[in-house]
Amino acid sequence: MKQKKILEIKDLKKYFISRKTILQMIKHEEPSTVRAIDGVSLDIYEGEVVGLVGESGCGKSSLAKVLMNLYPADSGDVYFKGKSIVNTKKNKGNLCGTKIQMVFQDPYGSLNPCMTIQQMFYEILSVHKLCKKSERKSVALSCLEMVGMNASALSSYPSQFSGGQRQRISIARALIVKPDILIADEAISALDVSIQAQIINLLVDLKEELNLSMLFISHDLSVVRYISDRVAVMYLGKVMETASTEELFENPLHPYTDILMKATPVINEKNIDSKEGIKGEPPSPMNIPKGCRFSTRCPFVTEKCMQEEPKLIEYRSGHYVACWYPLFLDR
Repeated sequence: MKQKKILEIKDLKKYFISRKTILQMIKHEEPSTVRAIDGVSLDIYEGEVVGLVGESGCGKSSLAKVLMNLYPADSGDVYFKGKSIVNTKKNKGNLCGTKIQMVFQDPYGSLNPCMTIQQMFYEILSVHKLCKKSERKSVALSCLEMVGMNASALSSYPSQFSGGQRQRISIARALIVKPDILIADEAISALDVSIQAQIINLLVDLKEELNLSMLFISHDLSVVRYISDRVAVMYLGKVMETASTEELFENPLHPYTDILMKATPVINEKNIDSKEGIKGEPPSPMNIPKGCRFSTRCPFVTEKCMQEEPKLIEYRSGHYVACWYPLFLDR
């Protein structure tokens, strides 16, 4: 049975105008533009976990915030179950806040320190009119139980919990409105390794139990490989490659994806095999290179790569890559 498409992102763009530098003021130049999201297209299907990976600053978190309408998009569109929900300067998105929810990276800063967990949950239930006043406690307790927290948490403040417990509460808070899509933006990176495994397993269980669709953003490729059904690789505001998890990790077609995977240390019984990282620093998103944006760091760069930007094309069934000369194909 073919999966239904629940979220469709089409050519989405979000630029930020930086403050003028002193030199720009003296020369009467325009301020620089940061191309955080520069034409991203991506689909998410019902009950599917899509992993989003890439180096810091590639636009992963900016994409999440645009999907949550925390930032207005400059252009492009986002469709939820076929209905446009994007919030642009020309079109105010009509996304209901209950359909897409987000778990943020920082479990210490994402919860209001002045409110008890009960107050937070009750406020959400009241604002969205999700249940009767007499049912609020049972709904709140049910959500806490789903994430492995007990009833005593309701009367407590965030400061009384560990980082892992706070993240569980953040997940429960997101689930209380029964969303169709959960965005996890580096949701485990601030936690201890042992706690990370618990949260990952919790997300896997919730996905199976609730048939949740999920956008899982992380820089940890091993975690993404474990939890994701498909993976998208971002670089300087664009998706460079996307495929099923197994296909992407076994047969990466983009040089950036291949190098990114080879740069990940491998732990064996005796030691940690440290691998060579990606050479050079990524260009500034305020000064993206002409042609392929990975051309300044790619070991296979050609003149064509430096002049023309490749489009995201399906080279194999379900495997898309933006590269003029994909790996393992005839060059």
